[in-house]
Amino acid sequence: SPRFGGGDITVVINPEQKVMHSLFRLQDAHEAECMSYVFPDVTQAENVRRLKRLRWRRQKVDELMEEWKKTGSGPRTLHVQWTPKVMLDIVLEGTAVQQVKLRHGEVVFKTVTFSGGSDEMQELPHSQVFGLPGEKCPFAKDVKDPMVRLKQKAPHQRSSALHDFLLMLADSEVSGESWPELFYVLNAVTIPGDVAVLISDPEPPDFNSLDVLAFEYQSTVVVKGVRHQSQGSIWANLRDRIFRLQGEAKRTKVGPLEMDLVVDGGLDSPEVYANVNLTDEREQQCVRYPYPTMNPNITSQLEAISAQHLQFYAISELDDEDCAIFVAPLARGRWIHLWIDLEKGANEAILRSEVHRAGQVLRSTDVKRWLTSDDIAVSSRPKSAWKCSSDPTRGSLAHLGLNQVHKRSVELQDSLWAIHNSLPEFALREMLGLTGDVSVMVETPDPPQLWRMPAVSFKFSLVNQKHSSDVSNQVSGSFAVDLRRGHLRLMTTVGPARVAVVYEPGFLAMQVREDASKRPVCLSKSLDQRLEESNHLITGAGIFDTVETIGEEICNRFTFVGTGPHQETVVVWMSIEDDVVRRVSIIPPSPVAGQDTGDRGEYTGMLDLREWEVGYHPDELFSQGGASTEPAPPEWGCTKLDSDSWLRLDGIDGTDNPDDVILQTGEVLGPIAEGMAALGLLSPRAAFPLSRIAVKKPSMFKPVNVDMFSNDLRTLSFNFRSMFPLEGRSEGAGIQLVDRAEAEGEVAVDLVRRVLYIKSRAQSVSPGLPLVESTLLFRGDRGQMHTMTKLGEQFQQCWTMKTASSFPAPPADTVYTNPFTRARSGHDGYIVLERNEHHNAQKHVLFLNAHKRVQLFTGDNGKELLSISLEDDAGGSSSGVLVDRWNTGPIDEGIFEPGSEWACRDPLFVDGSVAPEFASWDLLRLFFPDLVYREEVPRRTQAEHKPEFLQ
Repeated sequence: SPRFGGGDITVVINPEQKVMHSLFRLQDAHEAECMSYVFPDVTQAENVRRLKRLRWRRQKVDELMEEWKKTGSGPRTLHVQWTPKVMLDIVLEGTAVQQVKLRHGEVVFKTVTFSGGSDEMQELPHSQVFGLPGEKCPFAKDVKDPMVRLKQKAPHQRSSALHDFLLMLADSEVSGESWPELFYVLNAVTIPGDVAVLISDPEPPDFNSLDVLAFEYQSTVVVKGVRHQSQGSIWANLRDRIFRLQGEAKRTKVGPLEMDLVVDGGLDSPEVYANVNLTDEREQQCVRYPYPTMNPNITSQLEAISAQHLQFYAISELDDEDCAIFVAPLARGRWIHLWIDLEKGANEAILRSEVHRAGQVLRSTDVKRWLTSDDIAVSSRPKSAWKCSSDPTRGSLAHLGLNQVHKRSVELQDSLWAIHNSLPEFALREMLGLTGDVSVMVETPDPPQLWRMPAVSFKFSLVNQKHSSDVSNQVSGSFAVDLRRGHLRLMTTVGPARVAVVYEPGFLAMQVREDASKRPVCLSKSLDQRLEESNHLITGAGIFDTVETIGEEICNRFTFVGTGPHQETVVVWMSIEDDVVRRVSIIPPSPVAGQDTGDRGEYTGMLDLREWEVGYHPDELFSQGGASTEPAPPEWGCTKLDSDSWLRLDGIDGTDNPDDVILQTGEVLGPIAEGMAALGLLSPRAAFPLSRIAVKKPSMFKPVNVDMFSNDLRTLSFNFRSMFPLEGRSEGAGIQLVDRAEAEGEVAVDLVRRVLYIKSRAQSVSPGLPLVESTLLFRGDRGQMHTMTKLGEQFQQCWTMKTASSFPAPPADTVYTNPFTRARSGHDGYIVLERNEHHNAQKHVLFLNAHKRVQLFTGDNGKELLSISLEDDAGGSSSGVLVDRWNTGPIDEGIFEPGSEWACRDPLFVDGSVAPEFASWDLLRLFFPDLVYREEVPRRTQAEHKPEFLQ
């Protein structure tokens, strides 16, 4: 072996066990390895086809032997048609076989000469000759670390002769078909010539030694699932870097078409000529182009790939001929596969080329009449009859865009670079990767009509070219739009901040979280017609520009001119293979002399899109939570937008401190709105407010509480300190003060969803109980209640109860009403004392039932609750609650879920029969007056249904 030096290989085939053993001994390397392989599977499609070929070969052998028997004698050399193009010559000496030869035409490519039987083997016992060739021969699949220098691909995958022999043996066991002994012998005697192939990979073809070549081809290219077929011829003088392609496509949008490309890459200023002929229309045009300028990143990639050479891949069959497949990389993640007929010689036998990417065949080319000879003339000049012009804008085919065919094939641009800059091997690789593009280059791609889709969702990253600060380069997010209903969900990150947008016709909500340490806040606004409507955004017709690459994907580039409200130009890159948008770029118009550009906005940015899906999938962006009549998720806790807020719909003026701004007008949402509107993915009604949005840091603004008696009140939270009882107890002639129970804690309520959180702590309850802590979660939206009680550090108990059957959710068509609107307004002039501070207050009174009433003391013109007094006339007692940190802003959803601190050892699950006790709790009745216990639930005595913690 040229690669490993001297050595030998022993192959033993055991048809009873359906196993083949192979022992490699490399004398120069002092290494040896024995491995076993199972027989090939005769049911595989490729093996079924091969067996069909072997039966045809057996028939030819039978015909020859029948003829030989009839004559009683025959020539000293028998000729067997081994394949449609290969002959097997059997040279006889008497009746003994002296030699066999395999030849392709007159060229003999394998000769096996028999020198007589081996005396050494005749003396060995049968079991030793046909036993294991080595002490241990494990199966190849079980060998984890084989010899590095021996590529352990099964030997029968490297030798067609050995593979055929094993197939016959395997087939006779499966089908019971008897193969003649003579046929076994003829196949067996062709194996020895493959010893070198079994040990070492076949040598790849040496294309660098080629000077001139020519071939014809038939090619199939698949684009967006559509098969494009063409045929033609290629001539190349690799020494002088001259290339000619003549192609024909019979079915194109413009009818039958012929194209000629002439490339003279050996000049200091290389030239390209493209001649297009519409045969039915009798229109012809030839244009001369300068060599295209390549992107430096692409040229670097091509230079690196050109240094990688062809490598052996496998042995296969093509048109009944045995071929070796060699592979090598091309640009943008593509690989070329070449079928080489080794029986004809390395440089004279390319039968097929395929271009693969990500496991898919992009194009397949069958090569016909491969010729390599110095007698082939390759001219670098176009025919005079073509009348080539250097002005591509003139000519009969300019209106079809066929004068710009060189811009429609990235493969052609790669080939032009290789012809001018690289060695012949890589130039030929790129030429073979170009065949078939004639039918593609003449087809003008249709601009995308994205507005016809029902919905689309994708993720994006944005590079804002106007505001090129570090923050703008960290923008990414997700986009989901339902084009039929006009619904939009958008989420984006801007540095540490996260911004989420909900848009529906007539409604806009935005949630902002400055960073991970802050709670999100939300503002919403009803949009009027004047704010929403804009007649400037009109989806224009896209114009095809050229073919470019985005990463490793080849894309068609389209331009939508002047489609934005400020006449911006939008450029779109559509993936040819996947038919999805990969990039969108927004380019502002050039300023007009004397025109005021102050309000133009000049949105400019580039959006890279990924994970494009046809469909409306906002679930990954927004948790929809419980039922709500509001378009925004209820857990956002949105409040209405007012004039003094962090959200601006009319932009931010220049006096604002940039450090206080999260989004400048047009910095992020502007390019997204402009780009999507130009493509028809956003209506003008949605794009206009989005393009005007600016966001300041919410932490710069003090939260403005909603009037607690307004129906805009949705959520509330506060801290409290409670006292019970407030009064003394009469004893004899006087009033005696009694011990008061005091507690403190927090309350959070979602009035719309009927969700309540209360946590209270009472200290020094008794000498044995220094601390009692209780937490209650009422989830009216789920029909559940959770409670947890802690007694000091030693005892903790949790309860969970179903409440849906006892006090179900109100009907779906129930209109929400603020529970505090039941209160009657009292008089002013009250004073609430809290930690030596006093607050002027107004009293409001509401009744829970005939005996209980609640007094609410409010300040700040009714926007802030200061104190609650609960009076029980029947029991003669009252309790008071002092309120602190009153807030009607959004509430973190996590507070309404049992957390890790609820890890009770033995939680109890209680049925709904104890619901009346909870429904009678005054605080629950204050916030949720609809909690009325169903009378049809049988009542029990208090002792029967009270859980332990209520005794």
